[in-house]
Amino acid sequence: MKRFAQSEPTANRRQILFKLVDATDNHTPEPGLNLVTLLGAMIVLKNGVDAGAAGVVDELDGGFYIYTFTVGECDTLGVLRLFIDTVGAATAIRVLDFEVREVTLIYGDLYPEDAIFVNVATGSAGALPGVNGTPANPVNNPTDARTLADLFGRRKYKLDGDDSLDITVDHKGWTFESVGLMTPISFLATANIDGSVIRGGQVGDLGVAPLLGVTLEDCIITNTSFSDIVIAKRCIVVGVLTFRAVKFSLLVLLDCVFGDAGLGAPGIDANDTGGAVLASGLMGEMFLRNASTVTDYIFFLNGGKVLFEATASGGTARVSGIGTYDNQGAIA
Repeated sequence: MKRFAQSEPTANRRQILFKLVDATDNHTPEPGLNLVTLLGAMIVLKNGVDAGAAGVVDELDGGFYIYTFTVGECDTLGVLRLFIDTVGAATAIRVLDFEVREVTLIYGDLYPEDAIFVNVATGSAGALPGVNGTPANPVNNPTDARTLADLFGRRKYKLDGDDSLDITVDHKGWTFESVGLMTPISFLATANIDGSVIRGGQVGDLGVAPLLGVTLEDCIITNTSFSDIVIAKRCIVVGVLTFRAVKFSLLVLLDCVFGDAGLGAPGIDANDTGGAVLASGLMGEMFLRNASTVTDYIFFLNGGKVLFEATASGGTARVSGIGTYDNQGAIA
């Protein structure tokens, strides 16, 4: 895809190269065409609206030609297209390697932060580049969002609204960033999000695929399960974080706040898997349950409280910092 800056002042930065060949064999180059006739057979569309074709056509060698758009043809943010009416060109030609049949995007501030914008509640369907997925016109579904992201080579979604974006396909190494804390996002089925960053919003289901190196930042975490390695930074936990019973896993909590028991008794269910927990700067009140296998739990408290329930009886726990703990499970 070619990209031109809005009202690009430099001529050689708003040019498109194409090759014309004989229509009978689709091979023999067609040099020496009448450039005036060729220009007359061209159509420029700005966001689907006919804008004529007032640019300049130049010939190179071997049937190659260049069309230079005018500044005026590049003045509108969105999609710019150039077509050649091969019948109107008054010769039996075919366009070969015709780059102008691809979408040309006139960009400005269409996709700030290199992100595709999504609002499931108030966005619209569609994957027209330069039109959908912008701050002014976010998409409302994950399919169109992914289509636009792949088209532009983006790996970031900017999320807004109160309805959940449900991710069902792999997004390894992506960034999911919510405008506010109340925007929900869920990862369903076998969506692999290894190495991804989830920033802001409400995080619920993390799916069943591996979560190797997934980072949660400034999120509200509700009831969810996980495996492998998950790092949570500055998150508010209001649900139960459950280790999946598939393999050893590591949960790292950095400066996270657990709501007290009145908010639904948030905490960690080790699911007797042997998973490990490292919590630094822990605030609020949390529990640890179903931790009967040999493993390590390390808590550095920052005014927080840890309750080891009766089912937390295995492994070794280390608690330090400022706060309290209740060892009902007699964990070592």
